[in-house]
Amino acid sequence: MNQREAEDHFAVQAGLNLHWDDIFTAFSKPGAFKELTELSFANATIRNFDIVHIHHLPKLSILNLDHTGIGNEGVYLLIPLKYTLTQLHLANNVDIDNNAAYALMLFKRLAFLSIHDTAIDMVGVRQIALALEEDKRDMILKIPFICQEYLNTIDSKYFVDAAPPLIVNEHLCSQLSASTLKRNLEAHAVYNPTILSVGTRPELVFRLTELLRTRRLDKLVLKMVEAQDCDKENNPLEW
Repeated sequence: MNQREAEDHFAVQAGLNLHWDDIFTAFSKPGAFKELTELSFANATIRNFDIVHIHHLPKLSILNLDHTGIGNEGVYLLIPLKYTLTQLHLANNVDIDNNAAYALMLFKRLAFLSIHDTAIDMVGVRQIALALEEDKRDMILKIPFICQEYLNTIDSKYFVDAAPPLIVNEHLCSQLSASTLKRNLEAHAVYNPTILSVGTRPELVFRLTELLRTRRLDKLVLKMVEAQDCDKENNPLEW
């Protein structure tokens, strides 16, 4: 059952002038909407708790919650749908932030996720990209503008193309001497003068470890975004 069929069902089952709260209640009726595969509440204001009325739908595959005002709580309430959802639209919901990233990583069947114009930043996007890499999954991810802007200026964050003899594996940092740590940080500071190469050895270890970890995860995000851009160029009608 798609959205149009659901609308017809409402007209027959509950009348044409449903109160907004009654619409969600209708989804909770035993046996109702078992065949529903697509649902959109885009641009309608809903409460986080309203999600409990739809998170049990057994065949729901495409869900559009763009610009609905839901936050992290609403995203977590969607988790029971992790086995069925293949497309999830969450754009233009500013109360969704990095704390929702863990929940989003649980949706193993997602082939499309839009988090454009949410409060999720590169911290959350990196987490999602890492989960996709570990699961060996591909997914179209529509990222916030602030993340795209970060990626467009990534050459000013650190030495993107660093290679041996510079250290590129953050797990090796704890084994390095203070002079080697400083030399590596200085190489990155050429591209980003805010990177400090002074301090105690533990401080240097921490600083370089975090920098290299960020660089590794950023590369995963870049790889994902570039693959999507390539697909978009080769198959424009599918976008």
